[in-house]
Amino acid sequence: KREAVGVEALAMGSGESKSGIDVGVFGDLDISSGFVLAGSELRGRAYVRWNPGSRVDPRTTYRVCVSVIGEEAATVEYRRDDEFYDDEWNEGPSTRRTRRITDYANATTRFLSQVLVLRDLGPRDGKVDLVFPFSFTLPPRLPTSMEHSQGRSGCSISYYALVQIIDLSSNAGGLSAGNKEHRMNFSVYNPPPPPERHFPVSIQPTTEPVNLCCCFGEGTVTIGASLPSGLAAVGSVVFEVGFWVVNESDVDIETVEMKLVQRIQFSADSHTKNEERVVGRTRVPVDPALLKKNTRSEAKLISSGSPRQQISHVEVPFATFESYVGSIVSVTHRIELVFHTGTFISNPTLRSDNIFFYRLPPSQPSAGWGGPSQAVGLGPGFAQQASAPPIPPGWNPQLEPVSSFDGSLEVKRSG
Repeated sequence: KREAVGVEALAMGSGESKSGIDVGVFGDLDISSGFVLAGSELRGRAYVRWNPGSRVDPRTTYRVCVSVIGEEAATVEYRRDDEFYDDEWNEGPSTRRTRRITDYANATTRFLSQVLVLRDLGPRDGKVDLVFPFSFTLPPRLPTSMEHSQGRSGCSISYYALVQIIDLSSNAGGLSAGNKEHRMNFSVYNPPPPPERHFPVSIQPTTEPVNLCCCFGEGTVTIGASLPSGLAAVGSVVFEVGFWVVNESDVDIETVEMKLVQRIQFSADSHTKNEERVVGRTRVPVDPALLKKNTRSEAKLISSGSPRQQISHVEVPFATFESYVGSIVSVTHRIELVFHTGTFISNPTLRSDNIFFYRLPPSQPSAGWGGPSQAVGLGPGFAQQASAPPIPPGWNPQLEPVSSFDGSLEVKRSG
């Protein structure tokens, strides 16, 4: 089944004349599942009507090409000073004044750009209708599509295929009114990471003083933790954490709170927005053996490399984004363990930034995942539409060979 996904286009209806369509492009993508896996093949077709008549310069060459683009985008709302003169309202001498206004900075950067040149056209080609099958082999790992809003600011990671007719003699490109182009949005997931990418994480033990009312020392607590793997799937309920305590204070540790913290940062023109929030949390009572102050012999035993660990789990919710660090958009995660003591007593805390989350494709469910969450910002491209192009009068297509891009410099054609 052929489906066009997320269409934004100057459709084949561009450039109509009394005799029909002069010049126009369209396209569709073979996406049956609503997304494309990194490392897989993206297939589609480009449709071209070429009937320029006297509208083109006979010395000019026009190029038909299709591109696959991946890009980060950010919009940052900020406040700035704006100078103005008040002579618009006053009849006397004008005065320069300053006011605070809201402005927006925008930035876009591409991390993926693959281009296939399909054919060069000119006046001598006459009227012709063309269909170009094409395929792209995507890189094996790509950032997952996402969208995030923070008030009037926001960021995204998006993908699209672009069919164009480009005027090679013009800096602006295109025919007299600019490029003819057709854009098709799609979303990208990564396949599940191989087993060798899972790595254990040992959180360095730390010894912290325990104070009553921030002033009176109650001794020290040494805490440490470990994770069987610092890599976890969004939607998983099996993110495992083991922790241990050497309690040499005069207070009891009552509960341990585990928090998964997500930090999103994006920037545009030196303006930056940050958002940090807790995306997962669990609080468990501490094993009775770890509640009380350890005896000297117990402390020596635990600190000598044979700690008594308590195992707990925390859920990674569906609304969590995939970990990613790019040029203008980054999403990072950390785990925090807070060891709660009594009222008015400080709580020792342990942190680690060495954790990474990934989003599984909907066809690869993890523990506790029954499918993608509708509330998650998955990015553009999930709305599926019929692929039939707007057929111009007298459409008589000529099928061209398949053009393929496999990541090398060589364009392969078959058919």
